[in-house]
Amino acid sequence: MTNITEITRYKREGIKIDTDIQKLLKYAESNQFYIHFSDLNKLGINPSSEESTGPLGIYAYKLDAKTMEQIKNRTLPYAGDRQYAHIFQPIDHTKIVELGDYSQEQLNIDVTKLINIVTPYANTIKLKRIKRVMQYLLQRKKRTPGWKLWELTEVLSKRKSSAWSFLYEKLGYHGVNDPGFEIIHPNEPAQAVFFRKNYVQQVETLENFLFKEKELENQINAGNKKITDKGAEYYGNKGNYMLGYSAINAKDKRQYSLDSTDRTEKSRAIKQLKDPTLALPYIEDNDRMIRATVAEIIPEEYLYRLMNDEDDHVRTVVARRLPENELKDMIEDMDTEVRHEVVKRIPAKYLSMMIEDDSDYIREKVVDRLPLNLLWKMVKDGCDQVRTAIAIRIPIKKEYSDVIYPLLKDRDSDIRKIMKDKIRRVGLNPMTMFPIRNSDQLNLIRNI
Repeated sequence: MTNITEITRYKREGIKIDTDIQKLLKYAESNQFYIHFSDLNKLGINPSSEESTGPLGIYAYKLDAKTMEQIKNRTLPYAGDRQYAHIFQPIDHTKIVELGDYSQEQLNIDVTKLINIVTPYANTIKLKRIKRVMQYLLQRKKRTPGWKLWELTEVLSKRKSSAWSFLYEKLGYHGVNDPGFEIIHPNEPAQAVFFRKNYVQQVETLENFLFKEKELENQINAGNKKITDKGAEYYGNKGNYMLGYSAINAKDKRQYSLDSTDRTEKSRAIKQLKDPTLALPYIEDNDRMIRATVAEIIPEEYLYRLMNDEDDHVRTVVARRLPENELKDMIEDMDTEVRHEVVKRIPAKYLSMMIEDDSDYIREKVVDRLPLNLLWKMVKDGCDQVRTAIAIRIPIKKEYSDVIYPLLKDRDSDIRKIMKDKIRRVGLNPMTMFPIRNSDQLNLIRNI
């Protein structure tokens, strides 16, 4: 519950706390507002959410008839039962990418802008790779222009949240709205994201009645007899008898139907199959959520049939389960997350095929597992983090001088310091570690 200090501050800022769902209906009628659910009594961006599935920003649902229906039916896919509901509107609706209406003409303009944005951060070789990846993404079938823009920014940002939102802001956008294409997230068909708090105007904060229901349900699940009786009466008054104590127990034992038109129920039905091979007919299902579920349960010998699936998440699931010796066929997958799964499990003998991967993060993971006698192949990598990983891992032994010596004269002072400290700690004589070819090398070694 909000304390007096918070109430005073919100009144001063012109934001009123209310529990009446009728307020939401009023905002939904205009189709201009968004709703963000949070356990914090304020609207903002979580700065620690760098590892996420989308750009850094404020995630919300558009307040429209569909969202209101989900709220009434308690079927919001995510965060709908958090304590507070923050209502806001964009300060400039023209700077929102409406993924449903985004045109091919606008995509062509933004692709040119994206190339100009990334060019200063990439050398000639890397820029060629970037353009090749972009061309591949742009040629993908069954992708709308809005979907292609999302995938382009995802790949170019290497799925780093802050870089992802940076690209959209450089393109001149304040936010992105997905009206129901499952582009932003496959489990949340319709949602929006805004990249800065000052791109939106908060108008009201409501105490979420669904949060109270969740608390009551937790008490019911815990077997609290007193709460259970009250809960049955409460949910009865709300017209939602399924959340009674006996119904909750029954729901856990429910058998879902493979013929269901609801994707979530159908997915659960597939997971309930006692014989995983019975899921094979759904490998070519049009719904990517269903195909991902199939990839989670079918026997390993059938996973190859989903290795080239058009959906990145499906291929990621495949990469997690595919037998290790078959992962080499996914080394050049266009999605960073897929290759991330590959680099974690692929046999070491194939890791050298990934030392020139486009992703700095993946090359850093290659360093962690690459045999020590092959690290010399990466000692001139263009990423400081990759070379730092090499410096930390390489033992100070004469047989690795072809790695140690280049790192001692690395352009990054931190890497040079790591190497010098390691040599001093083992008490070795640098003069005997390296073949002396010229006076510059001699001076470098004497200064260690």
